[in-house]
Amino acid sequence: MPPSHEGFTLLWSSDFQGPPGSLPDAKQWDVVQRGPNWGNKEVQSFVAGDKRVVRVEGQGLVIGPFHTGSDPTTNWLSARLHGRQSFHAEPGHVMRIEARLKVGAAPKEKQAGIWPSFWLLGDSYRNGGDSTWPMCGEIDIFENATGESFSIPAVHFGASSETRQMRGGGQHRVNFDRSTYHTWTLLIDRKSSSDWRNEKLQFLLDETKYFEVSGRDVGDEARWASVAHQGIFPILQVAVGTNWDGGSQPNAQTGVGEEVGLAVGYVGVYSA
Repeated sequence: MPPSHEGFTLLWSSDFQGPPGSLPDAKQWDVVQRGPNWGNKEVQSFVAGDKRVVRVEGQGLVIGPFHTGSDPTTNWLSARLHGRQSFHAEPGHVMRIEARLKVGAAPKEKQAGIWPSFWLLGDSYRNGGDSTWPMCGEIDIFENATGESFSIPAVHFGASSETRQMRGGGQHRVNFDRSTYHTWTLLIDRKSSSDWRNEKLQFLLDETKYFEVSGRDVGDEARWASVAHQGIFPILQVAVGTNWDGGSQPNAQTGVGEEVGLAVGYVGVYSA
């Protein structure tokens, strides 16, 4: 079960309990079927119902990419999960969204192109898909690739794809120990909702804040609303092939399965 946090009430959680080898709870998660996002230099296809790439194991969920064929740059399968429920921070309150995560233990030379992440999209994405981005808003709580030992926070927004903006990025990276689980948290703080410019998005690793974005930093009320006011839903995935932090593609040494995947202990949403 997700832990309690002083002053917060648990609104929703998923701790991925079930028979070993089973699929995640379909009432809570949609396992997405879609091809690669070529703009991100992905090469995998996300598939639904394939227990080779997503399943309940032990005390949580495992997402692990799978490869077939002799060409290491093609024929990759993996999983992307969308939370079925959306959540929004109420004016005058703080919403907390977090996940307990552990990355694969394979050495760096077996992690080329591997791209695990835990992130959020605005609810408007559900109605229009990729065509709504970045207008729908995106918040990257945990993002890592190629066996590196850091995550880079990011907030994406814009009135159109041509005017996309980002706050965060590589200068705000945070290091972590790949050998153990960590809790990655986003706080959407609307206690100052009388003035949207004073509202904040705060990024925490194991309860320590390492990055913050305010409405004033974004500078546009409509764009701020897209990431801090509308409903948002969680996403868990492991992509293969990436433009993240310089880019990387899979090669003949890239591993498969849990050793290069993402283990998830729980996802929880709270309010204070």
